[in-house]
Amino acid sequence: MPNFFNFFSKKKEPNLEVALQDIESWISSQSGKIFDNANLQGNVLIRKLRTSASDVKSAAEEFLKAEINAGELEKPLIPTILNSRNSIANKMINTISNLEFQEAKNFNELAETARHISQSLAQMNQTLKTHGRVVFTILNKEIRPLLTELKRMQREAAELSEIVEKNSDKANKVKHIRTTVSRLITLNTELLNDIASIDNAKRGSADVTKGEDEIIKRLEEAKHSKEYQDSQRIKEEAQQLTLKLSNLKVEFDTLFSRLRKPLEKYGYNVQLKKEDDLLLKKYVESPSKGLINDKDLAITMILERLKDMINCGKITVKTPEKVLKRIEEIQPILNSKRDLMEKTSKNYELIISSQSKSAIAEVNSMQESLDESREAKEDQKVFIEKTQLNICESIKNEKDFIFNIEENASDIFKVQLKIVGLPSDQD
Repeated sequence: MPNFFNFFSKKKEPNLEVALQDIESWISSQSGKIFDNANLQGNVLIRKLRTSASDVKSAAEEFLKAEINAGELEKPLIPTILNSRNSIANKMINTISNLEFQEAKNFNELAETARHISQSLAQMNQTLKTHGRVVFTILNKEIRPLLTELKRMQREAAELSEIVEKNSDKANKVKHIRTTVSRLITLNTELLNDIASIDNAKRGSADVTKGEDEIIKRLEEAKHSKEYQDSQRIKEEAQQLTLKLSNLKVEFDTLFSRLRKPLEKYGYNVQLKKEDDLLLKKYVESPSKGLINDKDLAITMILERLKDMINCGKITVKTPEKVLKRIEEIQPILNSKRDLMEKTSKNYELIISSQSKSAIAEVNSMQESLDESREAKEDQKVFIEKTQLNICESIKNEKDFIFNIEENASDIFKVQLKIVGLPSDQD
């Protein structure tokens, strides 16, 4: 005895596999099949409508020739009757002349033809409503052949519209499938581009790493060369000399700081020569720079005069004894301090000039290349991560599209469709 539930279960068709590149043509083929009967019936009606329309046009042309036999009472209405007759007849003739009754190649063309014919008939009906009262009263007999042909055309047009209406839901579903297929193909193209971009980025990253290893090897060799080691030693010595010179300047500037304001007052009170005035300003702004530029130690004479003017009361300071003591402390060491600064500065310039710039330039150049390489590799890493997220999202959307297409295909085309040949199939 057959199983009770199996008896009522719906038998499923076996899976029909269609590759993505063939899905659009397959949908077109299936769509043509499910509308074959509608297209056949519709084209029969289009042929009938072509004949009916010709008959309507002929009847309208005859009606346009209809004579108006009006009695005495209707004679004032003749212009109005003529206008209504001409409006109806010409509207029918012109509208029919603009209609095309080409047989439809597919359901979309059939629906468009039905829509166009219905709109044209609606326009003709509107003209009849506008002028009918006059015509039906005076030219009732003359207009009957035209109305008979028009009603036949309307019945055939209604049958055509009914065929379209019965298949419209199916047509909308096919349209939805086509739209989804188009979106799927676009998404798949973007997905393939992203996959290719990642492959290129990974190959590029591997090439960068290979080049990076080579740079590191050459960089280590350059750093261990005698020329570079000597340059590094010189660099350290130069840094020590720079620090020493900086300390000497700070030490002298600190020692000289108590004399800045007194010297400013001295500059205001004494008419100095231009070069002496400039030198004094340098000492006030930066004592160490002033000392280095004071080749003849003109500051010695200036300090001596400053001391005399303080003693004579010509220049007043808050603590004259401290200022005078500081002058006494500085005067004996000016020469030695200047010589030490000059010597340190010259030693710095001498040792820097002996440094191998080519070795340093080579190492710096390789280090820059290495930094750029690492930055490029980091950019590629970020790009790959971002693109992989895009791929995951695209695959998810792609599966949603596929499910939608396969489900609708099962409903409309009565087949268990399976779309294959997608990047996600290779996971």
